[in-house]
Amino acid sequence: MDFLNPWWRGRLEEDPHLARWTESPVRRVPSFVYEVELEPYALHFLFGPRQVGRITAPSLLVKRLV
Repeated sequence: MDFLNPWWRGRLEEDPHLARWTESPVRRVPSFVYEVELEPYALHFLFGPRQVGRITAPSLLVKRLV
């Protein structure tokens, strides 16, 4: 399972979605990255239309926390 979560082994820079975001000329950080509640037992659902950053946003959150 760790190959699906590169930050588990300190390899956040290998995340292809984060790499594509970093190389993009336009970088939007969703507001929830700064507003999400990280208290224990918090459960969050991330949904929305295609191509809006549902995969990249959690990677940005992990990058901010690590």
